[in-house]
Amino acid sequence: MDRSAGVRKTISAIDIQEAFLAAAQAHYRGQDDETDWVLDQWEAVLQDLRGDYTDAGGPGRLGLEVVAARNLSRSGTDRRGQTRP
Repeated sequence: MDRSAGVRKTISAIDIQEAFLAAAQAHYRGQDDETDWVLDQWEAVLQDLRGDYTDAGGPGRLGLEVVAARNLSRSGTDRRGQTRP
């Protein structure tokens, strides 16, 4: 990055995750079935986030909306962000 020219390059959180995924795949892919499954799921979620994340569900996977709703449910917060009694 050339700060002297005032040029700033930004990188998205998904870009960072994809870089970490690429490194993890290079190092861990083929280690065992469970590791490969985790890498596949990680990659699928990142692909979904690059597209229409509201339709992130797929065969054999929880969609992002389902995961978010489950997390809200566990935290005692409703969809509007208000705490339930």
